[in-house]
Amino acid sequence: PSEARKRKRGNNVGYSIFLRKRIFILALLRFLPTCYYGITSLFPILIKQQTGDNNAVAWFATVYLISASLAQLVAGRASDRYGVRMPTRISFGAILVAIAGTILTVPSIWGMYIFGTLGISAAWALSTLLPGLVMTAAEPEIHGRVFGGLHMTWTIAMMLGTLLGGALLDIDIRLPFVIVGVLNVIAFMLTVPFFRSAKREAAVAEV
Repeated sequence: PSEARKRKRGNNVGYSIFLRKRIFILALLRFLPTCYYGITSLFPILIKQQTGDNNAVAWFATVYLISASLAQLVAGRASDRYGVRMPTRISFGAILVAIAGTILTVPSIWGMYIFGTLGISAAWALSTLLPGLVMTAAEPEIHGRVFGGLHMTWTIAMMLGTLLGGALLDIDIRLPFVIVGVLNVIAFMLTVPFFRSAKREAAVAEV
């Protein structure tokens, strides 16, 4: 027990908290879907290329903003009622459906409207669930550092996703979505050890 306490104290120094398994997994759960969200910046470009109509781009932004806002309300309500695990997995599942739909339908305008809106809404829902995920992964005294590190992770992933999408767009319009699809399959799988370790720790605390 004393050795365990020493290791825990060592992992409480600065941002070394991200070396903890569960917090590291949480960082990946933030990073991987945000890579997809960065690539969604391609949708306005693709819609403009396909239609040549600025109104089509403006309507896409309007539709996804309304949908994503509603998704946040639903995610928040679901988190309060059922806990964070179920809505987190549903959000990741929706992102995967959106990616698959985009790959199958691009460059269809309606495909980009439907699946782009779905994916962005799911990504916003995940952001709503972030406080609950942090509470699951970390004790209150390190929440500030965890949030700070996760926001930096979001920024890096957003930049990488945007740059990846721009670099690969001329090679194959589907390629960036295939890559982030693989990344988000990994993220969905990581929810299993993340929530399993939380459940195990809660059981130990009750003993």
